[in-house]
Amino acid sequence: MGRYERISTDLPDYMVSELRSAVESGEFASTDEAVREALTHWLGARAMGAVTAEDLRVGLQREVE
Repeated sequence: MGRYERISTDLPDYMVSELRSAVESGEFASTDEAVREALTHWLGARAMGAVTAEDLRVGLQREVE
């Protein structure tokens, strides 16, 4: 898979809760794994032109409202 680089980000409470729930349910081994999988899906969709940054912003804004 190549080299890894550690990054840090701040997430809204609801996202952290969802990540932890996914790990606790056994869906993922760790929050790192869940985030990597989400990014992998996003990168794949982005490469196909299916998702733009604006699509993500609109989707996240809907979640917040």
